[in-house]
Amino acid sequence: MSSDDNITLVDKLINFIEKDKLNKGQKKRLLKVIYSIENATKIQIDRFVLFYGLKQDRQKFTQISKIYNCSSSAIRGSVITVRNKLSRYEHVMKVVEKIVKQCEKIE
Repeated sequence: MSSDDNITLVDKLINFIEKDKLNKGQKKRLLKVIYSIENATKIQIDRFVLFYGLKQDRQKFTQISKIYNCSSSAIRGSVITVRNKLSRYEHVMKVVEKIVKQCEKIE
């Protein structure tokens, strides 16, 4: 799969996350591979997870910034960093592709 295809799949995944279309099992599989991303810090991943509500209700940048005692733009940067890294790892993309296909069947 090309990097453009991967980016498109990640965009679709994010869209399904934002529409709250992932079930608990899909979220659990996604969390497992997200935490396996080597070049992202745990803090960056934790911020991504909070922003997209993969473990609990979604939180806004300002809410997360209060937790981490930093700026909203720092939170936004972490979320974007992790989002961009999703498409770079084959093992992550296999899970992303499977979840996207499952969600497309339901829509």
